[in-house]
Formats: sequence, structure tokens, C-alpha cells
Amino acid sequence: MQPNSLGLVAVYNQVHVESPSDPERVRELLAHVERVCPVKDTLRGVPTRAVEIRWFCPTLGTIKP
Repeated sequence: MQPNSLGLVAVYNQVHVESPSDPERVRELLAHVERVCPVKDTLRGVPTRAVEIRWFCPTLGTIKP
């Protein structure tokens, strides 16, 4: 990470479950969510990043970069 970077250095989460279900069923659900979570997959990898800027000036119209 570069000095003075504004990026994230860590992401933490907590899951609070209140359920009348059997604790083993709740554990199974949480394990399933952990396996298929797209946010987790994104944070573990390095997603491709792209920036597209479209500039519009009312007097000039669309200006291509």
C-alpha cells in the first residue's frame, strides 16, 4: 500500500443470528453462505478495475477524453 492511500486495509464483519432453529442447522446455513458469498470472493481476489469518464458540457455537447 502506498503512503497516504485512501484504500481499505481491513474489512471486518460480525454475524448475529437469532433463530428458533436447531443450532446445527444455523451452522450449516452460515457455512453455506460463507461458501457462496460473492463479496468474500471479491475481497479475496483482486477484481479487475475500470474507470470510464463521460464528460458532458451543455454548450459543447459530449466531449471524448
